[in-house]
Amino acid sequence: MNDPIANPIMTLPPIDYAYLEETMLQLLAIPSPVGLTDAAVRYTAGRFEALGIPYEITRRGAIRATLKGQAAQPARAVVAHLDTLGAMVKSLKPNGRLEIVPIGHWSARFAEGGRLTIFTDHGQVRGTCLPLKTSGHAFGGEIDTQPVGWEHVEVRVDLPAEDR
Repeated sequence: MNDPIANPIMTLPPIDYAYLEETMLQLLAIPSPVGLTDAAVRYTAGRFEALGIPYEITRRGAIRATLKGQAAQPARAVVAHLDTLGAMVKSLKPNGRLEIVPIGHWSARFAEGGRLTIFTDHGQVRGTCLPLKTSGHAFGGEIDTQPVGWEHVEVRVDLPAEDR
């Protein structure tokens, strides 16, 4: 009945939605910006161990796991990223905010208004990615017509500051 060669349409196993939700919530709670994925890799490797799935961690920190099926062919692969989209501080601006550049290729429109965590040598700090013109009181209709791009956003750091 479940012979994949004789009967290519197999009955799928039931999905454990509680386990799936728990795993996703725990994984999404782990900060994993590009270059800082060790905690997410360790968590995922632990889940593989708990399920008895053999895996290895490559020199570059990627996980390669093998879950054999009933038939060796056709071979299949599932690929997923453990890192999240991110940006890097380019400079400290005269107004005390941060100029940032993206890591990878993604649009600044998705970063605007986003709360973020800045990873420093001395810990983590929260901030907000804002367009250069955020106040309708100061800029009027310009807030709705300003261009979208990394050169048009900045990060306001959530720390009291007296100067730059």
